[in-house]
Amino acid sequence: MAQLLGTVVADFETQLATALAVGDTTATLQSATDDDSVALPAGRYFFTIDGDSSSKEHIACTLSGTSLTAIKTVTRQGVETSGVARKHRVGATVTITNFAHIKQINDLLDGTTDFDSATPLKYDGDPTLSNDEDIATKKYVDDVAIAGGADSSTTTKGITKMSVAPASASNPIAVGDNDPRVPTSDENDAMAGTSGTPSSSNKFVTNDDTAETGNSVVVRTKSTGKLDESILPDSSEVTLTAGENISQYDAVVIGDGVEYSLASNDAGSNSENLTSSQWMSQKFTTSSGAITISSVKIKLSLLSGSASRPVRVSLRADSAGKPTGSDLDSKDVSASLTTSPTYITFTFDTPVSVSASTDYHLVARLTDGNSDVYIDRDNDASTGTNKSTDSGSSWSANNGELEFEVFEINNTAGEIYQSDASSNNFRANNFIGIAQEAISASSTGEVSVTGVATTSGLTAGSQYFLSDTSGSVSTSAGSQSVKIGQALSATQLLLKHDNS
Repeated sequence: MAQLLGTVVADFETQLATALAVGDTTATLQSATDDDSVALPAGRYFFTIDGDSSSKEHIACTLSGTSLTAIKTVTRQGVETSGVARKHRVGATVTITNFAHIKQINDLLDGTTDFDSATPLKYDGDPTLSNDEDIATKKYVDDVAIAGGADSSTTTKGITKMSVAPASASNPIAVGDNDPRVPTSDENDAMAGTSGTPSSSNKFVTNDDTAETGNSVVVRTKSTGKLDESILPDSSEVTLTAGENISQYDAVVIGDGVEYSLASNDAGSNSENLTSSQWMSQKFTTSSGAITISSVKIKLSLLSGSASRPVRVSLRADSAGKPTGSDLDSKDVSASLTTSPTYITFTFDTPVSVSASTDYHLVARLTDGNSDVYIDRDNDASTGTNKSTDSGSSWSANNGELEFEVFEINNTAGEIYQSDASSNNFRANNFIGIAQEAISASSTGEVSVTGVATTSGLTAGSQYFLSDTSGSVSTSAGSQSVKIGQALSATQLLLKHDNS
């Protein structure tokens, strides 16, 4: 280190004012002025004691006034050790030595000793550096790093600037060309798109597309204008649980747990052959399998006048075309009737299970709370014929017209059922896809819900709709028009879910 160098003074000689024993580290000089009587500045010094005798010894020490401290003996090879190595008497000569100075300077220059970082070496001005071996200055390095470096190019690693402000101004990060966040050449080429330049009005289409119908997916066509089947997606199949028996290739709906109307009403011939004119009935048959009925809704109106009476609704099994046998369940609800239709919902205390392909009658009658009150029924709403005679004294000249709707409750959310385009809105509106295998009730199976579904018996190029036959599809719409796709071949149906 540079602080190992001593203070250099010419023409100085004095004597010890105190004796030194071996190992002593302090002493006092008789004088501390040079031959010009100028006081030596305080600092580190190299002295020689008893230079003209066999007790000659080189020392390093700190001088302040005439006091010497931190005395170290210096060997002939320049090794410093604390304390003097020899005894020295009062009056021993003390002179400045050049040996230790030269040794320390030599050690600095040959790298044995490092320069002092607290006192860095410097030029007296800004040098012009042109040789590769020139010692650089701080200014030179700063100029090169900040302004003097070459600009980057395809062949030069040099200075550049950020394209946008970095997230951290104190820690900007450049991204390497192999960083996964940087698109590859192929990915960049793909971003050019296939038709037009990508922009805010010509966007890429993503899997989770939420655009409105008609603005989401573009399907490529051949040069002939026909659909290019080679780019159509394969069907996407999901495993679902069946709420009833499903046949392979049935069109199916997905349950949502809501009650839906089972069938349209027939107020005509199905209500004939009643045992008494006091009854009004509606026959129905469950064609889609066994169901459980929790409620029924009727529409009741008078041909004239108004009245308020309790209405009793019964559910009866009927194999003879008329309401016979015992009630499966019945319910009384108060109703105010006029010539305008009144809709009344009856919820049974216990849901009633009914079998498939069996005739049932919903039977209604008016009551005064104790006995039945007769009311004429409209046996055929289309012709207005076959009205019975009113037998109730308080209902003279009033005629009633009765209509029923049945509600289905065994529609379990997430389970699938056969589709049906009749007036049963649940089985029409909740179309989900095509079953790819036969699935028994309460079992699971595969259903194609998007893309091209496998089926059979299609006519290539035709549009297909739900039919009124459970699970079947047709080239013509059923009672409700629900378009489900287009046939690509006799066994391939491109599914649609927007009904457009």
